Amino acid sequence: MLDTLIQLLRPVPLFHGLGPSELAAVAQAAENHEVERVRYFFEDGGHGDTVYLLRHGCVKITQAAPRGTQVLLRVVGPGELFGAMGDLGDQLRPVSAQALCWCQALTWNRTVIGRLMKTYSVIALNALSELEDQLFELQSRYQGLTTERVEQRIARTLIRLARQAGRETQDGLLIDLPLSRQDLAAMTGTALWTVSRILSAWERNGVIASGGQKVAILQLGGLLAMAREPTGHLKVPVAFSLRGTPEYPTGKMHG
Repeated sequence: MLDTLIQLLRPVPLFHGLGPSELAAVAQAAENHEVERVRYFFEDGGHGDTVYLLRHGCVKITQAAPRGTQVLLRVVGPGELFGAMGDLGDQLRPVSAQALCWCQALTWNRTVIGRLMKTYSVIALNALSELEDQLFELQSRYQGLTTERVEQRIARTLIRLARQAGRETQDGLLIDLPLSRQDLAAMTGTALWTVSRILSAWERNGVIASGGQKVAILQLGGLLAMAREPTGHLKVPVAFSLRGTPEYPTGKMHG
């Protein structure tokens, strides 16, 4: 059991630089936490005193928007941290974390994380690096809102979600989480009618299929081309394949 936890912790950026015995100490300091489908790990407005590392399942991070709607910000897969390090103070959390299926996570509260940082200073340095990476991602998304065409933003968002929650099916790569067109509009800074128009066109061209708040990528090569090309046009029809593209190595993609 301990060896399994060490293997889970080893690739996590927060714990880079720790040896086997140190990772074992981190694992032994963790608590196990399980959440049933549609239940919450935490909700916005609660105090942020815990860091989570997802072992099994899929979690969506949302933020409340006007008129009571929820904006999808991020999808968390196995091996990923959530409950940001920056939330470990007295301030209230600005987001919610909801289980999309049965989930299991390792948790460390503020006291435990503080003790581990004092014992293993590399964790504190890694935490600063993680915050820097998060800031860079926010800056990159903001830059995309101002410099990229709408088609690019939507294509890149679908590809990012596929990396996190993609599941191979007979017909294509299913983004296995509830994803409405309003979610995509909020995530890409685009009007709902614009997202609907673009997705409908992609469906007619056989690039994606959608329905029931689900999206499946049928032509991965085509979507990658639209993410890279400013015009957003599909120049060469490419059959769906997870293999042979640099973004998606051979095998299934999860988190």
